[in-house]
Amino acid sequence: MSKLQLPFKFACVRSDRTGGRCQNLAMISAGGVDCATERWHDCIGHLKEEDPPMAPMPEWMLFQFILGWKAQEKYLEDSDIFKVERNEQAQLAKRLADAARTGRDPRHLDPERGYNGCPVFMKEGLKEVGSIHLLRLEIEALGYRLVNQHWYERASGGATLVCGFRKNAEPQFPVTQQGKDLFGLLLQDGWLNAHIHANPPDENGQVVHSIEFVGRRERSAKKNHIIPQFAEGVWWAEARESSRK
Repeated sequence: MSKLQLPFKFACVRSDRTGGRCQNLAMISAGGVDCATERWHDCIGHLKEEDPPMAPMPEWMLFQFILGWKAQEKYLEDSDIFKVERNEQAQLAKRLADAARTGRDPRHLDPERGYNGCPVFMKEGLKEVGSIHLLRLEIEALGYRLVNQHWYERASGGATLVCGFRKNAEPQFPVTQQGKDLFGLLLQDGWLNAHIHANPPDENGQVVHSIEFVGRRERSAKKNHIIPQFAEGVWWAEARESSRK
């Protein structure tokens, strides 16, 4: 029987002791698992359990686009998209507290990219990511709605645009037409990397998934690419060949 070779690594889909997603490598990424095996998405530890619980579905999905200073100046500085001021040290302190509360490893935290959650596609993430318009359609089909949008300046330079989707919810703050248009533009572009983190339940029991896109590539790129997916509430990715010559 053939083995399925993936162009990315993939974390176990089961829940761990924190109530979040298991951070161990799924058997399909570890090698030696038949592509027809029913539990290819489990790690070796969860394979020993008869019916372990799946990781919880998120209440929130946060699309985070890391933009350089030129894009910040062009799209954000004079826009009507809400800008927030971030206290980096306060953010870091909160993440350290969350790591202590959930038992996650805080060693790799920094003020701007300090997630305590499971990296769904492991620390390498997805590389050469294509248009993510279909990802938006998939999450909207599951009942997620764009309810919050803001941006902030990064201490390392540039800015981050955050587009928050919440399941079965109404907008918290007005999402402007400029914001919607920019979000639509960024969905059509490609990205050098995407990092998806399935965070454990917070102090209010809510689960947040963070989808971070880094290294914007405009639509003129001709490379083969990977498309992240959330069909039926399960993260996956599909490799596709470029249609451009």
